[in-house]
Amino acid sequence: MTNRSYYPPDLSKVLLDRWQEAGLDPAALPDNTGLEMLIDTAYQASRLREENDPVQYRVLVASPDDSQLDAIENADGLYVVQFDELSEFTPHQVRKMAAAVGYYRALIGD
Repeated sequence: MTNRSYYPPDLSKVLLDRWQEAGLDPAALPDNTGLEMLIDTAYQASRLREENDPVQYRVLVASPDDSQLDAIENADGLYVVQFDELSEFTPHQVRKMAAAVGYYRALIGD
């Protein structure tokens, strides 16, 4: 057994490898730098707390013009809300959004 820590570059490589093993198109994922940033931000946000509760959220990675967003919007209990102004994808911004929308009712898009 190895006692090794995994960091965003390691995890993004594992994700990409498994993605390709599943026969999925790697072009659907962010580029390597973007994927590493997404993993790092998600991890850092998960370490934060909001009013003494752990921050819990789900992240959706999609382009705003992705036609599959319609399918998500038509899914039971989900509603797509696109903001006029983009927010920076940072751990503290995720913390604020997660507190506002709730885990079971929303996906935070990046």
